[in-house]
Amino acid sequence: MSRDAHERGEYPVVFFRTCPSCKQNYQDDLESMLVKAELEFVEREYKNNHLLYIDALKERKDTLDFDEQYRPEGEVICAKMLSIIKEVDNDHSLQHYELTLSIAMAQQFMGEFHDQVGAYSRSNEYLEKAKKISNWPKIDMKC
Repeated sequence: MSRDAHERGEYPVVFFRTCPSCKQNYQDDLESMLVKAELEFVEREYKNNHLLYIDALKERKDTLDFDEQYRPEGEVICAKMLSIIKEVDNDHSLQHYELTLSIAMAQQFMGEFHDQVGAYSRSNEYLEKAKKISNWPKIDMKC
């Protein structure tokens, strides 16, 4: 799991999700622990790769049980997603089709999180933003 792997076009985060021997996804507590380690790794090594970072945040959110114990961590994940979205909104050079789709998915995940914790107005706000983004016309990938 190194920068060399990433530079060769390999995404190092796959090692956190799939057993290299049997090629099956990790399960339960092991999955949760490794997804948390993946997020820490991406934050340390690839924080400026917004696609990887959003993906790692979404993976971590997916492993959380939605009870009061994990609500603070879910709120931190949403805050980090919002920070990425604001950075991309302020720097047009970062905007491209794949990242736009990833941001739409992040908005949807934030909407689902807020729905699960009972913050329905915020949930609707994020879900509407996700819907608006995902209805954009396709961006020409040749640009």
